[in-house]
Amino acid sequence: MLASDTSFNQRMRQLCIISALGALIIGAIALFAEVRLKSAADDSLTSSAALHHLMETEMMHNALHSDVLSALLVASNSVNGNRTDIESSIREHSARLRQARQDNEKLELDANIKSAIHDIEPMLEEYIGSAENLVNLALSDQAKAKAALSQFESSFKTLAEKSTAVSEMIRARQQQDADVLNKSTRLYELLTAAAVLIGLAVVIYFGTSISKRLLAQLGGEPEYTIEVVRKVAAGDLVTRIETRAGDRHSLLYAIMQMQQALAQIIEHTQQKLVGNVA
Repeated sequence: MLASDTSFNQRMRQLCIISALGALIIGAIALFAEVRLKSAADDSLTSSAALHHLMETEMMHNALHSDVLSALLVASNSVNGNRTDIESSIREHSARLRQARQDNEKLELDANIKSAIHDIEPMLEEYIGSAENLVNLALSDQAKAKAALSQFESSFKTLAEKSTAVSEMIRARQQQDADVLNKSTRLYELLTAAAVLIGLAVVIYFGTSISKRLLAQLGGEPEYTIEVVRKVAAGDLVTRIETRAGDRHSLLYAIMQMQQALAQIIEHTQQKLVGNVA
């Protein structure tokens, strides 16, 4: 019986240890997934921010082009306008373009994307200076401004092509980051589901094993065993105790033997008393 008790205790300890290991494994999976998801989410946000800043750059690039054309039209009296408005507009657009460029420089971008952005920075600064000079020239010397317009238009187109190429690189990276984020999410879900299922299987296995061993030690259901113990303790040595076929080691079997032994002792004692009286 001691060996059975020891085995039962060992099983309980094993169940506790495995449950703790299962909790640790699920926690490790959650931590790993959290790190992966955070990294993927950060990369996706960085790509989105870079694309936003580049779109702002392209918008201001077009706005500066419009400022130059507006200055030429105002200088030729083709449209109504004044120098102050045009100068204010080009200052605002130049400042916003430079700010968008600086914002992208602060981001932790892919090396290829960062290199591509750095490559167009001198062109952007040159383009800004060219636009500002051309506006001032248009408002002071329209002929010289028109002569310099073709070179400005060439710079405008070249810069637009470069910006588009960088935008495509960022969009491609953004899609990659989104794919990584989706894969990380699916991996987390699969690992968590696998860990939970394995944990449940182990708990069910050990729980069932412990239950079977406990029932085997008791010899029957706990309720029935308790009822038998109460009856014998109350002096009932007549009620038949039901044990399982082949049972020679359970608590119920031991109680049945004790019941029979007590009944024999009492019967033997009664016979002796009757004999002495006679």
